[in-house]
Parts: sequence; structure tokens; C-alpha cells
Amino acid sequence: MSYILQTDSAETLTLAEVKTFLKLDGNNDYDNILTPKINEVRVLAESLTGRDFLNKTWKLYLDEWQYCNKILKSKLQSITSIAYYQDSVLNTVDVANYYFTKSNDYSNLHFIDSFNFPDIDDKKQQIEITFVSGYGATANFVPQGIKNAMLSHIEALFEGTCQNETMGSVYAKYKPYTIIENLISFIWFAVV
Repeated sequence: MSYILQTDSAETLTLAEVKTFLKLDGNNDYDNILTPKINEVRVLAESLTGRDFLNKTWKLYLDEWQYCNKILKSKLQSITSIAYYQDSVLNTVDVANYYFTKSNDYSNLHFIDSFNFPDIDDKKQQIEITFVSGYGATANFVPQGIKNAMLSHIEALFEGTCQNETMGSVYAKYKPYTIIENLISFIWFAVV
């Protein structure tokens, strides 16, 4: 199972929002420092929470058919297509043959019981699922709590107050939005 990002999203926070929060309105001296921090914090926050904040398009590659597949990106907005290789030709599954469960965390893709899985080529990644995940197309859809956590995170990095207790309180602000399955994976990865 491999996820390949097809279309990344814009930033959740604007430079103007960050400068207002840091009380730097009208001061352009720090723009070159803050702009990459906005991206850095968003990428880390999405990793910590297991969520895409603004809509992104992904391709999930599978090696074999399964009636139920957990989509490990959140929040699943839509499935654009499901395609498979048969005799080196890419074919598309009719949308009537599958559906997904709605969830604030990870959704499941299900094939209907009467769907006869077609033969696929005997290679890896012969099934492609293209989908969109995120809270929505614009930052208005992202919960304010996530934005507040990101602003605090940027502030700590900008001011250089990255002590354990400071960063612990910053990370705690992400906790209500963190998918438990993702947190377990994140901790395991950090330990190993």
C-alpha cells in the first residue's frame, strides 16, 4: 500500500495572519523567516494529527483486491476513480460498485457484495485509487483550534522558545485533532 501525493494544498495560514498574531503588522523584516516556518509547521502538524488540513489529491496503490480498504488520509472528501491494470491496460471500476464510509478520522472504501473483482496483472501496484482528502478547499473549513495551535507553534519557533515544556504545551493543542491510530504510528516511528 503506497500513497503518492498528486496535488498539494495551499497553506492553512497566511503570512498576514501570522504577522498579526505575532504583532508584526507592517513589518516586512521577518517575511523571509516566517514564510518557510508556515509551511514547516503545517507539514509537521498534518503529520502529528494524521490529517490533511486543506484538500489534497492522492493516489493509493494496492497490490490486490480487498472488499474493505482503510484510507489512511483524513478527512476523505471523495473518490475520484478506482482503476486497475489488466493485460497492461488501465481500466476503470464503475462508481456503482463501491462506496466509502463517512468519518472525521479514517474512512473505509467498500466494494458492493455483488462486485466481481477482475483479474489484475501479476505485478505490484496494479490498483490505483485516486481520492481527495482534507477539511475543505479553503482555510475557512479548517477548525480554528488547529489554526490556533499552528500559530502558537510558529510563535515558539520564531521566538526560539523550543524548550520541552513550551513545545509540550504547543503539541497538546493539536491533541483534540489527532487521530489515535496515527499517534500510535508516530510514537512508534519516533522510538525506532
